[in-house]
Amino acid sequence: MANEPISLTQFLEGVPPSIWRVVHKFLIRTYPTGSKSIEADLPTLSLECGACDGEMNFDSSTRVVRIGGATDKAVASDEFLRYTCRHCRRSTKTFAVRFVAAPEESSALKLGEWPPFGPRMPRVLLELQAS
Repeated sequence: MANEPISLTQFLEGVPPSIWRVVHKFLIRTYPTGSKSIEADLPTLSLECGACDGEMNFDSSTRVVRIGGATDKAVASDEFLRYTCRHCRRSTKTFAVRFVAAPEESSALKLGEWPPFGPRMPRVLLELQAS
């Protein structure tokens, strides 16, 4: 695991699957009932959109992921994060992520993503390849 914490945005946009990374601390929220929850606010991402044929902003279908109750022990949560292109609303990106919140540090492992991680082939090249 890399030691320098990175933002959740940097993790989702730039880290390939199967790599653990230390991410900036998750939030501990206290609710009116007195219960506490460890949560991560999901950022807007800048991703390639196949329909728009360029880099666009993608928004998550949920704004917050609840990782677990606030304790003195490590808690883990496996989550599917679904993002949609803000411009066309047709292109989606789904991440499968394991979040681990521990008293000393927070980390994340990208289990997979669809469409797959990596650069996208431009539409012009796809059309040339098809002909």
